[in-house]
Amino acid sequence: MPVTKMHENEAKDVKARVDRTRASYRVNTGRDEKRYLVYNRTDKVLAHPTFMTLEEAEEFIRRFPVRFRHQGYYFTASQERIPAQSVDLVVVDEHLQPVWAEKR
Repeated sequence: MPVTKMHENEAKDVKARVDRTRASYRVNTGRDEKRYLVYNRTDKVLAHPTFMTLEEAEEFIRRFPVRFRHQGYYFTASQERIPAQSVDLVVVDEHLQPVWAEKR
């Protein structure tokens, strides 16, 4: 399911968390530069709750499977064991829109 078709209540909850995180970043750094989130499309939740640079977000996605190496699997929200490499993570902007086109 595309990020833009999330359940309405989930989308409102995520937007509220995004707004709080963005405001916190602005207050703590004094900057209002473009920042990104990582969205887990497998579980339909934010995979990382704070804003990052594009490079940090891509690094988070790259390293994600390494975090589950010892365990050997990722346990989804629906209680399914899947390989960590198959978790669908995507970098999104503050409006939860994928940034593939923007990046290149």
